[in-house]
Amino acid sequence: MKIKNGNMPAMPQCGATDTNDGQVYPSDQLGGEGLTKREMFAMHFMAAEANRAGCHDNPRGAAEKSVAWANALLTELDK
Repeated sequence: MKIKNGNMPAMPQCGATDTNDGQVYPSDQLGGEGLTKREMFAMHFMAAEANRAGCHDNPRGAAEKSVAWANALLTELDK
């Protein structure tokens, strides 16, 4: 089964160094692979919306709009 593009890690790492013991471990053993592409896109859209609107009166609406924009971008990227 192919993983959807939006669920892929935004900045995958093949390993990460644990600073406590200096060993390199797979990233999934250190708490996951970070943000997905969808989450990263939505985060950037949310920041842009907050900057555009100043102090946003409807954060839930801004969040919903940001996720919709992220989904639209991923749809276009998949074409």
